[in-house]
Amino acid sequence: MIRLAGAARIPVVNTRTNLNHPCEVLADLTFVRVERGSINDLRVAFAGESTNLCRTWFEAATQPPIEVTQICPEGFEIDAAHLSQMREHAKGSLSHDLDQSVRGADPMYTDCWPRRASEAETRAGVVYKAKEYLVHAQNAVLSHLLK
Repeated sequence: MIRLAGAARIPVVNTRTNLNHPCEVLADLTFVRVERGSINDLRVAFAGESTNLCRTWFEAATQPPIEVTQICPEGFEIDAAHLSQMREHAKGSLSHDLDQSVRGADPMYTDCWPRRASEAETRAGVVYKAKEYLVHAQNAVLSHLLK
């Protein structure tokens, strides 16, 4: 992407890479702003593993006033280096407690996941519990990839 942008004579827009997904988050922020009236003091709960969408929410949090919490089972967290970098410039956190972390969130997001879950984790309800919260949450914004 960077090489392409460097060689191009016209603007290059990163619509999605394996690392981030800025256009989707910008569209989601626009939707939230229209529905909520503002993105001031926005508290985003991202239920899911570390995906390009999750990382982009942390990147969006570098522009106040957005706070992001990733909620996931152990082993599915955003990488420590990325989280450390984001914490220097953003309000971001990790949680393994879905019950506690969804309180006060406005909105909640997920992505299609888990890509790395074992069959045992899937059967144990990790995915379904997150989906249940999202489906029944009054403030849920469901990704079009939610399966």
